[in-house]
Amino acid sequence: MSTSSAIVALLLMGTIGRAQEKFPTFKASPLLLLSVWEKADAAVVGDLRNIRPMGIQRIKRLPWPQTPRVFSVYWCEADFIVYSTVKGKPPAAGKKFVWGSGLSGCKVPMRNRQADAETVTRVWFIREEERYVRPVVDYPARFFTVIYTAWADAASAAPQIRFAQLILTPNANTGTLREFASDTFPDPAFLACWILGKEECISRMRGLAALGDSELRHRACEYLESQFRETCPD
Repeated sequence: MSTSSAIVALLLMGTIGRAQEKFPTFKASPLLLLSVWEKADAAVVGDLRNIRPMGIQRIKRLPWPQTPRVFSVYWCEADFIVYSTVKGKPPAAGKKFVWGSGLSGCKVPMRNRQADAETVTRVWFIREEERYVRPVVDYPARFFTVIYTAWADAASAAPQIRFAQLILTPNANTGTLREFASDTFPDPAFLACWILGKEECISRMRGLAALGDSELRHRACEYLESQFRETCPD
């Protein structure tokens, strides 16, 4: 066999082996942030490196809520770097983060708010599936939440409490108070208050209501009334 033929044969063997590799089970479910947190084995401060395609899986139908017109899952993998643990136990070193998408390109929306120089902390919600690190669900892609401040392991509060406090800190999430008071406000609020407990949640909601933005006051007071039958001070 010539050298060129041998190279072609090796490439074909590699391609076939990759094609026959068993992919994880594609998971789809529209979950609130609290549900993602509860279903995750761990929540860690981390990042992805060396994002790359893993293979294409042809299927008859993807589970709801993915569009029924999608018949391929584009699997992707990346090196998963863990800086700190917020909840649970971090995955074994060297395990790849693997996810599936109905779109090609292996794009992960990193959600940088402003300049690249801005400090961004990503808290990933993960689970271990055999030899992989996986998101709680592949679609919709709620792999992580972003906090626009540095994560401090030496902070006085426990990691979960610190995380919940930052979720309810406007300038750690958005550029303005009005943006923080968007329609999505209850989603992170449910998670933060579940971690913090009733008394601190009420205190922090009243603090948000007193920051001077009318829409944020409306959101915070509405949350207090609906969840605790509490009111905001005049």
